[in-house]
Amino acid sequence: MLIKNKPVTLTFFITLFQTMSTGVMFSLTVLYLTLSLNVSEAEAYMLNTALFSLFYCLPLISGMVADKFLDAKRTLIIGQLFSIVGFFTLASMGTNMLVVSLSCIAIGGAFYLPSIWKLLHSCFPEHNSKRSYYFTVAYISLATGGMISTFSSGFIADHFGYHTAFYIGGIYNVIALVLFILFHRIYPRSSYQFSLAKIGYSVCILILTFAAVHYLIQRPNTAAMVIYIAAIALFFYFLYLAKTADNANQTKGILKFVILCLICVTYWSIATLSQTNITLFSQYNLNRYIFGIIYPAGSVITFWYISMFICAIAVSTLWYRNIKHNAFDLKFFIGLVVTAIAGITIPISIGLSASGAQVAFFWIIIFFFFLGFGEILIHPNGSAAAGEYITEKNRGFALGAWEFSSGLGVAISGKLSILTITDDKQTNLLLSNQAYSRTFLYIAIICFAFGVVTYLVNRLLKTH
Repeated sequence: MLIKNKPVTLTFFITLFQTMSTGVMFSLTVLYLTLSLNVSEAEAYMLNTALFSLFYCLPLISGMVADKFLDAKRTLIIGQLFSIVGFFTLASMGTNMLVVSLSCIAIGGAFYLPSIWKLLHSCFPEHNSKRSYYFTVAYISLATGGMISTFSSGFIADHFGYHTAFYIGGIYNVIALVLFILFHRIYPRSSYQFSLAKIGYSVCILILTFAAVHYLIQRPNTAAMVIYIAAIALFFYFLYLAKTADNANQTKGILKFVILCLICVTYWSIATLSQTNITLFSQYNLNRYIFGIIYPAGSVITFWYISMFICAIAVSTLWYRNIKHNAFDLKFFIGLVVTAIAGITIPISIGLSASGAQVAFFWIIIFFFFLGFGEILIHPNGSAAAGEYITEKNRGFALGAWEFSSGLGVAISGKLSILTITDDKQTNLLLSNQAYSRTFLYIAIICFAFGVVTYLVNRLLKTH
């Protein structure tokens, strides 16, 4: 597949290195804040939530910029430049420029995400029955990059310090940008027409976006409230699009896309806990000794990406390639079911462990396997669904809305993460285990129930 399709190949390698930089932050942010900067557990969760919720919500703005003022190629380059500045500033100046660095990283990822997927969409005709297959193949790069960076980041941070890991994250972004500049002509030329007005609007949006992000990262509760209000406005906007669509089939497609976005919110409400709560769970509640060597807590998340890598290859080879339609309804339903299974793994593992004891390491591998399987069935298919259900003129915005759904899920996870906070996890494992067990049990039940409801509703909205 990678040899035959140049756009998919280019997307694979650009996303590979960009994801490696994101993986550094996924692995280390909470540990860096709590262990290096001595930030409290609650504050670390909230700051991390603000960073990644904005990281995924801001594509709503960047998607609009790519649609209305700049094309996807220019928007992607802007995003990569912001990421490079953010990583190198964090590595060289640390706490002195912490908020500025995190703001740049959030904006960088936000301007990259919808742009790269919009470019890939532009390479395929409308209503392509294999769109889901192509996007899942491209998504393998995300899993590969995540595997490499999350595994190495924990060891690098333990042996050479967090700042070295952040420098390496910046270098990954430089490589991604160079690859795009060298080979961007593989993607089709856009119909973009240069004008000073468009440039002026874009500059104003960037300045206002940076100011807003800088303000909100320091105020996580305000950031969450802004995201909730934006989510409500976005919901009604898509209802307006559905009402004003050209035909009934387009209306149903838009409504289906909205439901898929709600499923995305549910998934990331749970999945983000693996990057926050499960990271600290691994630090204190997990027996991390393997063959007498302690495995870094910052590298445990690697198993999430290993699962994505294996599952992406398996489903794209054994399932997606052989079906004659995208089958979004079924994929999303199964995705939520296996995510619920991931959630139930935590209370089961704690229940089978001795009272007040650490959990055996293989349970965390099982947890991440089902979580990664769920992501492969949900996230790349949502990006593909934007191309299937949303017309070209609104596609960049829809892709931004899809990433926004992830950010909304991250914001909700920030509230859920508070449920597992206990006094001194290191010396009070019994109480800590009980908090984790109770929280993840409730989450798993809600996830499964929501999966059933959304599947039944989606079946009623048949499109052709």
